Amino acid sequence: MKRRLAVTLAILPPTIYLWTVDLIALRAGVWVINPKATVGIYVYDILPLEEAVFFFIVNVIIVFGYCGLDKSITIIHNFPKNFVNNRNILSQMCHAFFILESKLPQEPIKELERVLTVLHNASNSFRTVGIIFPTAIRHDLSTLYAFLRVTGDMVDDRLLTLEEKQTKLSIIKDFLDQLFAYHDRNKSWTYGIGKSNVNLRNELPAIDWGYFEVVLSVNELATFRCLSRIAYYLPPEPFYKLCQGYDWDIKGTIVRNQADLVKYSEYVAGSVGVLCAYVICKTNSRWSMLSNNDLNLGDGKHKEIIEAARSIGVSLQLINIARDIVTHSETLGRCYIPLDYLDTNIRKNYFELLTKNRSPWDLGEDNLRSLSLRILKVAQEFKLKGGKGILMLPEKLRRPVFCVTEIYSVIGQVIQQTSGYDKRASAKTWTKLWILFQSIYLPIKKNY
Repeated sequence: MKRRLAVTLAILPPTIYLWTVDLIALRAGVWVINPKATVGIYVYDILPLEEAVFFFIVNVIIVFGYCGLDKSITIIHNFPKNFVNNRNILSQMCHAFFILESKLPQEPIKELERVLTVLHNASNSFRTVGIIFPTAIRHDLSTLYAFLRVTGDMVDDRLLTLEEKQTKLSIIKDFLDQLFAYHDRNKSWTYGIGKSNVNLRNELPAIDWGYFEVVLSVNELATFRCLSRIAYYLPPEPFYKLCQGYDWDIKGTIVRNQADLVKYSEYVAGSVGVLCAYVICKTNSRWSMLSNNDLNLGDGKHKEIIEAARSIGVSLQLINIARDIVTHSETLGRCYIPLDYLDTNIRKNYFELLTKNRSPWDLGEDNLRSLSLRILKVAQEFKLKGGKGILMLPEKLRRPVFCVTEIYSVIGQVIQQTSGYDKRASAKTWTKLWILFQSIYLPIKKNY
């Protein structure tokens, strides 16, 4: 049992709650327990031992049942070849449950652990909201998000020269070319999310891992390997769009107008939203018998969901840009503020302060705040577009997606409510917990 703390927290609070309610009911005479049916031992006051043990055992059974489900899904997910000839999902679950983990190859599990380590070090917000996604979706989203983090770090290392960054980008593109070699990239991209290609799922892409073992770090290699196991249902186009965003940063392409700002955001975040939509829709479909989620959406709705996910991605990226004007300038010498946002007479001077001089505070807090709020206005427009797609999802998926969006979006609210300019605006822990609670238990507003 590796997750002792998580399991303990899942068992004890509900058990204590049920003990408390039972004790209140016994004191109020709502029900009475015949003394002859007990051994006469009381845990506290008039709460008999039998009642306390009953509630404890029920919660243990529920939590351990979910742990077993988690284990089965993880094994099926990481070792698909073991289940090639077994198409019935319930049979697969039972088969996976009785497999001894020690008898399985350990590399996929160790690589998944490295992916989770990458996320642990990279994103507190993702860890907060990840717990409310169904298991299979959480695993794939973790792999996808870890790939985005490690590739972003590869090309964004301040210690690398321009040529070294371009080499890193070439390595990423080489991997994608091998990963999606079976795709005809000359054909136009379609939005359809059909059934998974079982053959592609069971036969991993032919990738020259010997080469990548040399040019990648341990964490990078583990993340690339994990992605190769789920790539059979992901479209290649968003990954290449992401690389265009990396290329934009490496070359220091100037954001001349708002259209450029949106284009860049679509490259680095809209593409991520699209990939997340595929993970959520496809993975949920794979486990629909277990989750009771009906995803019988037509092609038109699939397209709407994907485009809504792209808009949400753009919105969240714009929020990050609005928050990190100073950070981008001081650490990277970059300016994502559209030049046409700046007055013509001072445009060149402001741009140089942000890029060459890396002195963003010389613009003044009022100017920084004004520019930030202008970007946030665009972000809100894209969020409203994307909100319609969230409401199209089944409720069990709608809630975690709503949670992710709101936890990131609250940063924009912090910026708007703060006087002056906060270099690193962030949501407070209690705010994140409230959003998490709201996402799980309260109705999601229909006009979202």
